[in-house]
Amino acid sequence: MDKLRYPVTIFYSEECRGYIAVAPDLKGCSALGDTPQEALTELNTAIELWLAVARQDSTPIGVVAVTGGEKGKAGPSCQQ
Repeated sequence: MDKLRYPVTIFYSEECRGYIAVAPDLKGCSALGDTPQEALTELNTAIELWLAVARQDSTPIGVVAVTGGEKGKAGPSCQQ
C-alpha cells in the first residue's frame, strides 16, 4: 500500500516554547519539537499512530486533502 500524505502546518508557539506541527485533516493530530524538523519528525510518528488507531476502531479516515487546513482554528495544546 502507498504511504498516504497529509498537509502539515508548522508554527512556533511562545506558550509552548517550541514548534508545533499539525496535520489538520486528522483531528487532534499534532506534535511538539524544539526545531521545525523535530516537530515534523514527531508528527510523522503521530500520524502513523493516529491512522493505526483509526483503522483498529473502524473510524473513517476520509480523503487525503491536497491543500492546507482551516485558518482561524485554535492550535493544539502544548501538552504531550
